[in-house]
Amino acid sequence: MKRYISQIFALLGAIAWSGCQEMEPVPVPEEESAVWMLTVQASKPADDGTKGLDLVADKTLNVYWKAGEKVNVFLGNDYVGFLEVTPEAGEKPLNAMLSGPISLSSLISVGDELTLLFPRHASYLWTYEGQNGLLTGEGSIEDCYDYAKASVIVSEKDAAHGTLVTSRASFRTQQSIYRFGFMYGGTAIPAKTVILSSALGQIATSCNIATGEAVTGSLTVVRPTASTELTYVAIRNGNTTQDDSFSFTVYDGDGVTYEGSKAIPAAALDKGFVGAKSIAMDRLGAELSSAETAQVL
Repeated sequence: MKRYISQIFALLGAIAWSGCQEMEPVPVPEEESAVWMLTVQASKPADDGTKGLDLVADKTLNVYWKAGEKVNVFLGNDYVGFLEVTPEAGEKPLNAMLSGPISLSSLISVGDELTLLFPRHASYLWTYEGQNGLLTGEGSIEDCYDYAKASVIVSEKDAAHGTLVTSRASFRTQQSIYRFGFMYGGTAIPAKTVILSSALGQIATSCNIATGEAVTGSLTVVRPTASTELTYVAIRNGNTTQDDSFSFTVYDGDGVTYEGSKAIPAAALDKGFVGAKSIAMDRLGAELSSAETAQVL
């Protein structure tokens, strides 16, 4: 028994002595790094609407990369980070370098597929709700709803430097941009709110990032102020082969209600930009009045 006790004290003494020494850090496997730098070369066809928007001659929508734009990155449906855009030289470049830190919720390996989605939403959603009817500016289509998507494969993983490299990203636009003008009796309606639906019921209100599967319904566009300026709407229509018809309910700044519809031929459904400037509307309500009305018996 004394021999066992002396061995125990010797062991405790060794532990206490080692605790006073400078310990070597335990190496963390490089594969468990929390953040990696991802670099992606990105491009888009000149005729495919993505990124910055530039309307030329009131009918042609040119597109290009803009410095400082951001692209969300997903592994499946899991958000893992965002990349910042550095365009190539030129006035309106079609190519860019995307780079940024990626926080890995699970390990990414060579051969894994990542989904890139522009524009970057803080909510990490792919949604068409909340549009304000503007083509450019804060909260506009260019800023929030000009979705373009690309899938890339991880081709290199440098654990020593914490970097990832993927295949080239070729972005494809995910919707068309429509421009609507509403008329009553030959006069432009100062639209404040526009509610739009499709006869075939395939307009997306939101989409699954990994699969592209859409939730469908009507879209409500609320302009910053009532205006006779044309209303721009980003529309992802699941139907691209059959003639369709869009129905509109429009409220002006005084709350007057208008209703109308517009036939959309199948040939227009796969276009990147569609304009319908003079949609005839029927007036359903009268202008609201704040004047008191005497009760009549």
